Amino acid sequence: MVKALKWVAYITIAAALIGGIVAGNIFAPEPEFSFDDKTFAWGFMVTFWVSGAVSSIFILGFASLLQHVEYMSERLYNLEELTRRQKELTERGLTQFSQSS
Repeated sequence: MVKALKWVAYITIAAALIGGIVAGNIFAPEPEFSFDDKTFAWGFMVTFWVSGAVSSIFILGFASLLQHVEYMSERLYNLEELTRRQKELTERGLTQFSQSS
């Protein structure tokens, strides 16, 4: 799950970069005369890039949060297993001791 979210964040960055350049070309104002070159809409490009960066940061942050939750869950599971084994050994040892007396 964490790897998938990280890939989604990286794809979002790539899509924002490409989409910003495309949007800058498409949404540029039309030239007044036909012999003028079409300008580039820098505002649209920057908007795409900033929104893609912010979205990716939030996705990467959420992936990091999930990674920490998975790590803590694994540690808790290991601790519970260790406690269960120690309890079983203690109970087994006490029953063997009381039977031998």
